[in-house]
Amino acid sequence: NPDNPEAADKFKEINNAHAILNDPTKRNIYDKYGSLGLYVAEQFGEENVNTYFVLSSWWAK
Repeated sequence: NPDNPEAADKFKEINNAHAILNDPTKRNIYDKYGSLGLYVAEQFGEENVNTYFVLSSWWAK
């Protein structure tokens, strides 16, 4: 229902999940790091996600 803001939000959520599940790279990132991994991929690029988490875990010690 286009007049229902909750339905519109749910539709966006479903589309986002579909996009992640259909993209092997994004799905792999999500499986390893969750939604934070996807955020890091958006900010720094998919190729830098592993490096980010290695460095952040080293830095946190």
